[in-house]
Amino acid sequence: SCTVNVEYNQLDPLLRTTTSFSGGDVADPVTKNSPFPGNINCLVFAIDRYVNTLEATEGKVKEFVNPKYTDGTKTAFKSPTRLECMMQDFPLLLPPEAKVGFTEIGPRIVCFSPVKNNLQDAAAKAAKGLPPECSGSAERDAIDLNAMLLRTAGAQIEQEGPSGEFASIPLKFSPLIMLLPAFATCYSQVERKLRGSEVKISGRSAVVLSGDITISGSLEVDGALVVKAVPGAKVTIKNLKVVNAGWKLEATDAQDDEMLRMRGYTVVKNETAEYIFDQPGEHVIEP
Repeated sequence: SCTVNVEYNQLDPLLRTTTSFSGGDVADPVTKNSPFPGNINCLVFAIDRYVNTLEATEGKVKEFVNPKYTDGTKTAFKSPTRLECMMQDFPLLLPPEAKVGFTEIGPRIVCFSPVKNNLQDAAAKAAKGLPPECSGSAERDAIDLNAMLLRTAGAQIEQEGPSGEFASIPLKFSPLIMLLPAFATCYSQVERKLRGSEVKISGRSAVVLSGDITISGSLEVDGALVVKAVPGAKVTIKNLKVVNAGWKLEATDAQDDEMLRMRGYTVVKNETAEYIFDQPGEHVIEP
């Protein structure tokens, strides 16, 4: 036996030859997910085994083609078909004693949310209950992930934020939370910056955090808040309550702005509480 990722166009025909999955790779009616874990092609190789395998095979890997058709008749190509060889086929080159495993991560937004479909294709996927995988949905997923990170770190954040149909694609958001890399790039950093704090964010809120910012006391937001600190500035939020008109999302086709047209919506900033620290040093936000 061999543990190996299988390309979807190879998996479906194989499943159809079995009794249990004669219909192919069909989503579970309850979870709406495939019963087979997805693969995001994040591979980790043991260098010594990798080098030995390259020397033994001279780097030769089996090739295949994966044609993309315009429709189910399979009479016209959607895009040029190319000859490919897949890095996930590497385990097929290994000897029987080699150890191969995988790690499953969920939910999906933690590890995978591509921008790969135009608006027409994204709308068609959404209509089938599939991830649209477009500009708007990827940004939504990043916002949802930020909210999830804060919740996991102990913040109280309402689940439902703005929602609507944007470029014919229905999107439901968490509160609009943007944690820029200057604030944190992983969960441990988020947890450290919220340790011992009490954070509450309403569903209609928008929060942007960028820079070396620590919340050591109480932060309550019902509206829009932006806190930014330049490199060398250290900001501590000890006690802050924000209530204002906030931001909202509006659908747009913005023919004069390609980014907005791809995303399908624009952000209308009605009112914002801004704290911008453009000088190095230690700063405190409190009444």
